[in-house]
Parts: sequence; C-alpha cells; structure tokens
Amino acid sequence: MLVPADKFRALRRAHADGRQAGMWDALIRAAAANAIAPISGFRVGAVGVGASGAVYAGVNMEFPGVPLSASVHAEQFLVVNALQHGETALRYIAVSAAPCGHCRQFMAELNEVEELRISFGGTPPLSLDQLLPHRFRPSDLLGSGPGLRPLLSGNLKAGGPGSSSDPAPDEALAAVDSSLDPGVLELTQAALAAAARCHAPYSLCRSGVALRLGAELAGPAVSGGYVESVAYNPSLGPLQCALVCMRLRGHADWSRIEEVVLVEDRQASVSQEAVTAATLRAIAPRARLHIVHPR
Repeated sequence: MLVPADKFRALRRAHADGRQAGMWDALIRAAAANAIAPISGFRVGAVGVGASGAVYAGVNMEFPGVPLSASVHAEQFLVVNALQHGETALRYIAVSAAPCGHCRQFMAELNEVEELRISFGGTPPLSLDQLLPHRFRPSDLLGSGPGLRPLLSGNLKAGGPGSSSDPAPDEALAAVDSSLDPGVLELTQAALAAAARCHAPYSLCRSGVALRLGAELAGPAVSGGYVESVAYNPSLGPLQCALVCMRLRGHADWSRIEEVVLVEDRQASVSQEAVTAATLRAIAPRARLHIVHPR
C-alpha cells in the first residue's frame, strides 16, 4: 500500500498524455480491493501523495460486534500509513467517495494542511477550507504557540508536547514490572515506542498497543500509537492504529492475534483499556490482553 516516489514519478510520466484521471482511478480501485467492510459492504479506497513524493493507500475497516465508532475510515488509514513511513506532510488525497465530516475533521490535524488538496468522484481538487469551512481547529484548544504541533510534522518522533518530561521507551521499560514474561516485555517495549510517537496534544494521555500474531505469521511485533483529534470523537485509538499496521503487512484475520499489550499511564484522564478489551473480545476473543502502567 505504498508506491515509492521514484516509481510514482515513472507512473506519472507513463500517464502524461492526458490519462492522469485513469491513473488515479486505477490506484483508488487497487486500494479499495483491500478494504474490510463486512457491515456496510461499502469499500472505500483512498490514495495520497506525500511531500516526499511517495504515494500511500488507505482503506476502510469495519469490525462486527463492536460499535461503529471503532471503524477505521480510509482517510484515517492513509494517514497512519504515511506516519508509519516517516512522511512529513500530505499534498494531495484522492478518495473513491466524498470524505465524511468525521474524516474532514480528522484531516484538520495534518501538517501544512493549507497546502493539501482533496478530490473525490471526479471533482476538481479542493482545499480543506472548502470542504469544512469554519471548522474547529487545533489552535482553538492550544492557541498558536509552540505547543501546536501538527500531525506528520515530525513531532511524533520526538513524542510531541510534553516530551521533555516523558521517559524514553528504554527508560520507561526499566520502570515496568520486571517479573513480566519475556515475551510480554518485548511487546511492552514496542508498545512504549508507539506511545512515545503518538499524537495526543490535547489530553496528553499517550498510549500504545503492540500485537503478537500467530507463529505462522512470523515477524516483529505490530504496534500503533494513539492519534488524537481536536474534536475528540474522530480520534483513532492505539488498537485501531495497530490493526492498520497489521493490514499493511497483508493480514486481515484478526483471530490470528495471540497477545496484546496496551501501555498507558495509570492516572491518565483518557484511558484506552475498556475500548481495547471490548474490541478484542469481538474480533480476537482468544487474544491475551496485558495492561501495562509504567511506574
């Protein structure tokens, strides 16, 4: 679900004779084929061009047995995909259907969002101001000072607001109960790293999830960190972000998840524990969930 910048340049050259629309349609269809929509049956595909020139795909994912609010929208998937590959900004997004209000608000978090253009269903490229005028903005809660660090701006590698007082993952791991099983400690390290990279500038309640898949799906732990929206409800939980990363590896059978670690602060005003447990009971009932609170 990634087209490197050099390959995308070659693709554009091959479609330079007025066939750009067909190129975008083909990319969107290829993305939508990976959607998981057992509830609606409505597959959504999205593709976005980053400031690096690479192209990232996104798809919708639905989870039977849990509230619809647990769904991942294609535009959210695309943003997490870009985050995982170190992208710093998105310049263009093409979607198979009109972005819902939820996604338009979620995209308000993006770095250099004023430069972003969005199209769907053959529309001309539109700005987010055109799609969501008079929106609630990050600056409405944080002001315009140094605490305002947009999503994809590189702040996730530094941990975002408050990072100077937060322990590095290795330091935090040392503060975790050392009696934990070695396998759980390994997952905890991955979850801590995801939490350190998460985007939680409004609540400052960082959290991360790491998954271990079945032995036949060998590979490093799959992890994801919380991505917060200034409007709160469009926020994407750490489990959903980890499931996006699992899908990026080509896996879509959630029952293959065997072990899960959620890392969050014990005193956090926003906790991911209940929603993570409820979602796992529905999609991966045999998975063992460990809640880790660094001391």
